[in-house]
This record gives sequence, C-alpha cells and structure tokens, in this order.
Amino acid sequence: MTFDFQKGIFLVLLFTLVGWQSIAQPGGRMSPEDRVMREKQNLYSKIDDLSDDQTMIIDGIYDEYAQSIKENFEEARKNRNWEEMRTKMEVLNEEKDGLMFDILSEEQYAIYEEMTTAQRERMKERQGNRKPGEGPQ
Repeated sequence: MTFDFQKGIFLVLLFTLVGWQSIAQPGGRMSPEDRVMREKQNLYSKIDDLSDDQTMIIDGIYDEYAQSIKENFEEARKNRNWEEMRTKMEVLNEEKDGLMFDILSEEQYAIYEEMTTAQRERMKERQGNRKPGEGPQ
C-alpha cells in the first residue's frame, strides 16, 4: 500500500477547512424558553440554601414565566409589534420579581436581584444596536 503524498495533503487541507468553517459559524440564538431555564439554573447555582418548598415554587414560577414569554413572542411575531411585547415583558418581569420577593429570604432575594439586574443590563446592551420598534434579528 503506497501513500499518495498529494492525497494526504489534500485531506489535511480539507479537514482543516471544514474545521475552520464550523468554528466560523455563528452560534444559534437560544429560544426564550431556554433563556428562562438557563436563568433558573443560574439561580439554583447561586443560591444553595433553598428549601424544597422554595424550589418547588420557583420551578412553577419559571414554568409559567417561560410559557408567558413564549406566548408573547408568538404574538409579537404575528403582529410585528415589538414595542407592545417589550412592555408586556417588563410587566412579566415585575410579576416574577414580586413572586420571588415573596418566597425568598432577604439574602436570597438580594442574590436574585443582582443576578437578574445584570442579565437585564446585558440584554439592553445587546438591544442598543437596534432601531426603535425593530424586533429580534
């Protein structure tokens, strides 16, 4: 069996090109539901002294929150009314914050508030490049 040097070089270049191409692909956007679940997991990783009851209630809050976000996104995509969706999202966030305030201790809520404030600031920075009324890219 002989090794064809040109075929070997070609294969190395081909695999290198394919590898670089896959690295260059932009990452897919997370669905709103995935972002909610990531937030919940982030909360669980930062607050390690939640009771079983708190965990059960938080699971319910985040499940309902994810469903509401999904419905808002579907409606906004259908109506192309991103400003209305943004307003509804602010109300949803306030409701979620109020529920979390009711079930978390003062120390736990401070951690939650710090976490969500940082997330919302990052979201505003990402949205800062959009024109008013423009939806997700």
